[in-house]
Amino acid sequence: MKKSHLAIYLILPLIFCTSCSTEAIDETSAILGQWKLTSWKVNTPIDLDNDGISNSEFSAGCLSDSAISFIDPSNGTIFYSSSVTYNTRMENGQQVLLTACSTRDDIVPSLVGYTMTNNTITLNNNGEEFLLTLNENTLSMHIHNGFVAKDIDTSETTISQDITYVFTR
Repeated sequence: MKKSHLAIYLILPLIFCTSCSTEAIDETSAILGQWKLTSWKVNTPIDLDNDGISNSEFSAGCLSDSAISFIDPSNGTIFYSSSVTYNTRMENGQQVLLTACSTRDDIVPSLVGYTMTNNTITLNNNGEEFLLTLNENTLSMHIHNGFVAKDIDTSETTISQDITYVFTR
């Protein structure tokens, strides 16, 4: 009887450890590969192109070649194809947005580390952490106060709100 109890105590940890590691590998393999930035969203609609129509979802625009690549179960890269700045100024009593994209040939992907728990990925980029949510073939990266526009003359922040980058396979 004591031998059968001893055998159970020895076998159970092996079963649990094996199932956990297989699950983690299967979970991570769902995100391996490249994810391309396809759009971005803000919480409060804005008139980005000053046409009188405010939207909350936009195409990738000058960031269309941006991507996240998951290389293995804990490492990847993130690449932004352009540097984008948003400014505002007053014209005829109305605030207008000015968008500037700067694309250079020398921009290289940044190495990142990550962990995955269920459908949430914690991405670490040089000590800064970002949370991403996986939903089938869509990966959303929410950044608190990630959309910032500054007055072109005073450099004071005029718009600040959350942004969500949407990546797809």
